[in-house]
Amino acid sequence: MTVYVDGKGFQTIPVDIDAYLEELKMEVLFKDPCKYGHMLALKETVPATFDADGSTEYWYCDKCGRAYDVVDWWHQKEIALEDTVIKKIGTVSLDKTSYTYNGSVQKSLH
Repeated sequence: MTVYVDGKGFQTIPVDIDAYLEELKMEVLFKDPCKYGHMLALKETVPATFDADGSTEYWYCDKCGRAYDVVDWWHQKEIALEDTVIKKIGTVSLDKTSYTYNGSVQKSLH
């Protein structure tokens, strides 16, 4: 079954037992699309750069604006959006101006 909310089609909507008990009335779903479960979209990891913050991977509900760490549809843990931020890179300094590749990790002496 495909349900359309604000012109977007969703193939599945996770519902809990309360939805079944209330017979999943469509008018309730249109008033509060998160009442029986969130319509989550995966936000993939965005690496931080020198110019901009990045973010960790998380799931986001466009309807209520909440972020989640999801194990599966029945185990969602709400997280703060600020906890997904990877701060932009401030500065990088090296001990030397050049390094010779030797197959090993080169570490700074600082």
